[in-house]
Amino acid sequence: MAVEEKILTKIAYYYYKQELTQSEIAQRLHMSRQRVNRLLKKSRELGIVDINIKGYEEYLINLESEIEKKFSLKRVMVAQPQEDEDIFHSLGRAGVELVMDLLEDNLTIGISWGRTIYNTVNYFPVLKGKYKNIKALQLVGSLNNLGDTRLTNDITKNFAEKIDAKAYYMFAPTFVSSKETKDTLMQEESLKKLFSLFNYCDIILGSVGLMANSTSSLKEQQQFLNPRDYSELKEKGAVGNICLNYFDKEGNKIDCDFNNRVMAIDIDSIKRSKNVVCITGGEDKHEAILAALKGKYIDTLVIDKDTADYIMTH
Repeated sequence: MAVEEKILTKIAYYYYKQELTQSEIAQRLHMSRQRVNRLLKKSRELGIVDINIKGYEEYLINLESEIEKKFSLKRVMVAQPQEDEDIFHSLGRAGVELVMDLLEDNLTIGISWGRTIYNTVNYFPVLKGKYKNIKALQLVGSLNNLGDTRLTNDITKNFAEKIDAKAYYMFAPTFVSSKETKDTLMQEESLKKLFSLFNYCDIILGSVGLMANSTSSLKEQQQFLNPRDYSELKEKGAVGNICLNYFDKEGNKIDCDFNNRVMAIDIDSIKRSKNVVCITGGEDKHEAILAALKGKYIDTLVIDKDTADYIMTH
C-alpha cells in the first residue's frame, strides 16, 4: 500500500472506528484540523471509506495505536515493504511521508547518520521554494571511513538542498584522541554556534544504532569504536545508541570516557528537542529500540512490523 493511502486510511480509522473528533485526530497526528477534514473527504472520494475501512490492515493501525499509548509517543508508523524490498528502503519511504507531514516554515531540523536516514533523505522529493527559514543541522561529525551511507555531511547537504534549508555542518571528525582535543575544537566559532543550535531543534531525524554482537556487525562497529571503548561500553551494559549516545537495556545513559571524545549532539540536547523522529528497525536492533523507548529518547517512531510486535510483547 502507498504511504499516502495509509495516512488516509489511518485518519479514517480514527474517525469512523475509534470515533475521535477531527480536532483529536489533528492533535494526535500533529496536523491542522482543516487538513484532517480534507483528508477525510479524500478518503471517501477514493473509496477507502465505504461501510468498512479497507486497504490497510486494521490490525496494523491498532498496533500503531497501542504502541503510541504504551510508550506515550506522538505518532507511530509501521512500514510495509514492497515486493523484494529491503527494510532500509521500506523504512526510508515511510519516513519521508511522515516527515513531510511535519514540515513547515521556521523549523530547526537535526540530521543524524546511517543507512536508514540516508535512504529517507534519498527518497525525499525536491521541495524548493515551498518552505522558508529552515535550518538543517549536522548532528554527528564526519565518519570518512565508513562509506557514502555514513557520511553525515553529505546526508545533511542532500536534505538541505531538497527543501531549500540552510545547512550547518560539523567540520570536525566524529572521534578525537582526548578530551583536551575536543575542548580545543569546541573553541571554533562554527562549532560553538552549531552546538548551541542543538538546544533548539524542533525535529531530530535519527535512528537507533546497536551494540554489535555478531561477528559481521562487530567488524563494522570496530571501524569507529576502538577496542578499549568497545570493551568499556560492553562492560557497562550498552545495548544501543542514538547519535552515538550509548545506553543500557533500561535506557540509562552510559557514562564513560568515550563521551568526552565524540563530536556529536549530547543526550540532554536530544531530549530537549520538540520531536525526535526515529526511523529504525530490524531484528538485530530489537533490544536497542526497546531500550531507547524506555529511556524516552523517541517521540515519533517509524518501524517494521516485526519490531512493532517485539516492543509490544516485551
